[in-house]
Amino acid sequence: MENQLPKRDKKLLLTLFLAMFKLGAFTFGGGYAIVPMMQKEYVEKRHWINENEMIDIVAISQSVPGAIAVNASIFIGYRLAGVPGALLSTLGASLPSLIILAIISLFYQAFIANTYVAAAMQGIRACVVAMMISAVIKLGKPALVDWLCWVLALVTCVAVLWLDINAIYLILVGGVVGFIAGMVRARRGKKAEGEAKK
Repeated sequence: MENQLPKRDKKLLLTLFLAMFKLGAFTFGGGYAIVPMMQKEYVEKRHWINENEMIDIVAISQSVPGAIAVNASIFIGYRLAGVPGALLSTLGASLPSLIILAIISLFYQAFIANTYVAAAMQGIRACVVAMMISAVIKLGKPALVDWLCWVLALVTCVAVLWLDINAIYLILVGGVVGFIAGMVRARRGKKAEGEAKK
């Protein structure tokens, strides 16, 4: 039995794998460093997803167990090409790290003691911070749509930076507050419609 994907889908899967492989190969500084690169690749360059979808993907990826880069690659892959897309996207994001770590592990002692490597990593970390700030600004514009969103963002920032509260609790509180606010708005909308009909 032949169960082959159409050529267009095969091309999309290959493009998805290569795009995620490229991101995985050139992302340094942890999982959050891949977010601005995903945003640039999938939202700005390829227009595969919009900014609101990207924000949702980042929020969900942060909320579930696992590395944010892998989680985001699963969601993006599934969103674009179903289960095959999720599998290939995850493989593309993970494979560069596996290859690089396998090579480094063979020469770990020489690598870790090399002053040039340490200096290069310092420069890379500085660039990663700038990229994450850029992602926050770009993703923040469509996310902070009203005063409640601004208040939640500021309270969360204070809680993370100064109160050292676990991020998962803040995400859960944000979800609950957003849900309640949505319910209140829906009731007000229905009430306004009812008064308008009278």
